[in-house]
Amino acid sequence: MVTLKVTSEYYTIRPRWKVEVLDNITQKIMNNLEAYNIKQSDYVFILAILSTLIEKVELWESPSSCTAAVRQDLKDYMKETDKQVVKWITCFIMNNPYITGAQRVDMGLPPYPHSKPVPVPAPEQRVSIGTTVQKSGRVKFRFFHDPEVKKLGKPAGVAGCEFCYARGENLTPEECVNNELITRCSIIREFDRADWNHLHTAYGRWYNAKGELGPWSLPVTFVPVSS
Repeated sequence: MVTLKVTSEYYTIRPRWKVEVLDNITQKIMNNLEAYNIKQSDYVFILAILSTLIEKVELWESPSSCTAAVRQDLKDYMKETDKQVVKWITCFIMNNPYITGAQRVDMGLPPYPHSKPVPVPAPEQRVSIGTTVQKSGRVKFRFFHDPEVKKLGKPAGVAGCEFCYARGENLTPEECVNNELITRCSIIREFDRADWNHLHTAYGRWYNAKGELGPWSLPVTFVPVSS
C-alpha cells in the first residue's frame, strides 16, 4: 500500500501511486460516509476524479497506447486535479473530527494534519538530468526526480542538487571541477567561446537539509555551440 507522510506528497508521487492512494481512501470510506459525516456528493466528486485518472493512467502505462498525446493528456489532467485532490483529502479526511488517527493511517495517510518533524533521511534516488543546447554557448539543464514522467522537481526531503561539470569525455564526478549547489529545478549556463564545439560531461546528486548526499547520477554529455 502506498502511504503519504504528508498530504502534499501526493503532488510528487507517480501516477499509478496516485491511483492507489485514492482507491484506498475511497474503499475505506465507502461504507462509512454517514459515520464520517461525508456527503454522498462529496464522495462522488473524488470518485469521479479517480475513475478518470485510472483510465488515463492505464493508457499511459500501455506500450501500445502511450503516445505523446496520451502523456500530455495525463500531465494536464494531474495538473488540473492534484490541487483539488489534496484540498479534498485535507478537508474531508485530515481535518475530519469523526476520523481517528488510526483510521487515517489505515487509509495510507499521516495520522494527524500536522505531524511532528521526523529525521530527514539521506536521499537515495538518483538525479535524472536533461539538457537543451541553445545559441551562443548557452545550455539549459533540467533536474528530474522521476525520469519516466519527466516531471521537474525534487524528491521529498531533498533540499537541492549538487551539480558539477567540466570539459572532456569519460570524466568522473571528481574530475568535473565546476561545482555548485542548485536549489531550482532548471538552470542555464553560458560557456566561453573556447569551450564551444567541445564535448563536456556533467553529474548531479541530491542532498538534504543536513548536507547528506545521495548517489551520483549517470554521466550526461553535451556540446555547447554557437548557433
